[in-house]
Amino acid sequence: MMARGLRLLVCHHYVREVGTALQALGYGDVRVGTYPARCLQPSATLTERERTLLEGHPNRPEDEDLVVLGFCCIGRAAGVLDFLHPTRVHGLESCFSLFINSRCVRRLQAEGAYILTPGWLEEWRARLDGWGFDRATAREFFRESVSRFVLLDTGVSDATRQEFERFTDFLGRPGETIDVGVEILEHHIRAAVLDWRTDVFERELRSSVGRTDARLAEHAMALDLLANLTRTMGEEEAADRILEIFSMLTGAGRVDLVLGTEDTPTFHRSTSQEHLAHADAIECTRLLRPGDSHALFPDGFAVRVRFRGLDLGVLVVRTLPVPERSTDYVNLALSIINLCALAISNARTETARRRAEQELMSKARELERSNADLTQFAYVVSHDLKEPLRTVAGFLHVLLRKHADQLDDGVRGYVLQALSGTQRMELFIHDLLRYSRAGTRAVTLVPVDVKEVLATVIESLHVAIEESGAVVEIPEDLPLVFGHVGLLEQLFQNLMSNAIKFRSKEPPRLKIAAKAANAEWELSISDNGVGFAMEDAERIFGLFQRLHTSREYEGTGIGLAVCRRIVERHGGRIWAESEPGKGSTFRFTLMRGSQLKRS
Repeated sequence: MMARGLRLLVCHHYVREVGTALQALGYGDVRVGTYPARCLQPSATLTERERTLLEGHPNRPEDEDLVVLGFCCIGRAAGVLDFLHPTRVHGLESCFSLFINSRCVRRLQAEGAYILTPGWLEEWRARLDGWGFDRATAREFFRESVSRFVLLDTGVSDATRQEFERFTDFLGRPGETIDVGVEILEHHIRAAVLDWRTDVFERELRSSVGRTDARLAEHAMALDLLANLTRTMGEEEAADRILEIFSMLTGAGRVDLVLGTEDTPTFHRSTSQEHLAHADAIECTRLLRPGDSHALFPDGFAVRVRFRGLDLGVLVVRTLPVPERSTDYVNLALSIINLCALAISNARTETARRRAEQELMSKARELERSNADLTQFAYVVSHDLKEPLRTVAGFLHVLLRKHADQLDDGVRGYVLQALSGTQRMELFIHDLLRYSRAGTRAVTLVPVDVKEVLATVIESLHVAIEESGAVVEIPEDLPLVFGHVGLLEQLFQNLMSNAIKFRSKEPPRLKIAAKAANAEWELSISDNGVGFAMEDAERIFGLFQRLHTSREYEGTGIGLAVCRRIVERHGGRIWAESEPGKGSTFRFTLMRGSQLKRS
């Protein structure tokens, strides 16, 4: 363990997350300090409050170093590092990169999302007051500039989500929560601490000016070689680097690295051959007695590789060119073996992350293939069922028409029930084919006038509208969107016919609306129907999912699944909001079409 300590400076919004990560990492020699946040307030100068806060950090113990993590806001202020000298800065493109990768941050921001963290959320009322925003001004400000709020929930507080709901409700904007935890933050902290420890080691070595030229050369070589361990790599590459480091530092004829336990060594490599024999690997693990950190023998030594109290394995150096200096080499090995153990641990973490990422990609490809197979299966099966179904229905009609006088009431009832079943089956096959075609039809997106689409749909539904007494409210100014006319007509027809079908005792009232959302339009269809519980809001978009029996409402449970498939093929998303007995609102997004006004 190094004698020096570390104070890790972070934005005061993330103190709890960093504390949680440090505890999980077991870094007892690392303390947390803060610098003030400057969210949305870039400035080239420091405020008095910021000066006061930063001036306090240099008054730290002499054996404590500063490392600044993040620093993407206040770090742009002139002279800020004068207060923190000497220090190391691990800067980031965005402070949100502490919790999710930078590509996700850029994508969310490109979508017009306003990203929040639990620490910022706790101060939102004071922050709005500081900006001089009342509720109306704040709503106007965020409506013009923000498509939605996205909370990166780190899990440090149970009250975060409830506060996020109050915040989004106050501003009247939609909210989305992403569970991020602190794993990525741990990765940043681990890299920062590894760099710091390497830096401390470099400084300690540079301070040994009075040592012999030979030892100075050895330590200089160690610095150059250890620099390669600070970057993430695979376990085999890390092992090769460690073997190279000790081989060059000691000039030994052979260096062996064995990872695992005495009984089950899982990884073994040597400079004398690519892989050690299993028996040789077991022999290496037995060179150290339980609890010993190192051992000397006539022509070399062995040191234990340990990380956070866990034995990872053993490093064995044999055939030293100057056996008399074994003690010096052991001391050098003990001073850097912790860094080697940390590099191995990091390599395993990176390997596990890559494996998980590959498994996730593999599952995604498998799901994509499965969906494609399901779509093709649905198309083939439903298409092949049509002809035999028509045959059955045809013979039943012939039976009724030509032999009606020979059928008693009971038999005639059975025939009519069979005909009703064929009609339901025909409707099911028809809907299944629509679902399949919605996912397989070649789609070319062009600017489409939503008002023209609605006119066509209302004409096709005029009988249902007249019979139900439905009223459809359509605004004068509807947008142009990029889409496929046929699919969009099917989308609106499914949603509007559902609104008419699932009506209450009152005549149906449908309201169409549209609002801009960055590069998209958010369209909605609201009704005064029977509604449903929000716990079913996701399930209703599944294939064959019904909330009512066929006796209550006819249908196949495919219509909303078709709607989701159409919207997703247009690059949008669809969701529902409802309450039993109080109607429903279905919302979906589509890309904006041409900005040219209609002639």
